[in-house]
Amino acid sequence: TLFYRIQAFGMSLWFMPSGVSSEADLVQKSADTLILGVAGNPLHKEILSSILAHTNPRRVLLSHYDNFFQPLARGLSLLPIVDLDPIMETGRSLAPDVSWGVLDFGQAIPLSPDSN
Repeated sequence: TLFYRIQAFGMSLWFMPSGVSSEADLVQKSADTLILGVAGNPLHKEILSSILAHTNPRRVLLSHYDNFFQPLARGLSLLPIVDLDPIMETGRSLAPDVSWGVLDFGQAIPLSPDSN
């Protein structure tokens, strides 16, 4: 899986569409916003802690949680193996100063310039 880091106009965004399985998968690059796919490998506390340490985000948006076995016309629903609440709880305990949210289909996310 490819990770994407987009930087433009004083803003940066890391897009990690699938789960990270080890620290070797990560690059030490910070970004203001991290979009983190959660349907891949489980985000154990150690992996999530490592992701946060490597990316140092101000905002994390969970993505790639949808049930792609049902038509999008029915709306978004969670993939049966995904539970967002424990991921958010763990994330908030590891990084209480980080803003946590869920990226919804078609949702516009305004980006502000990095503070780093």
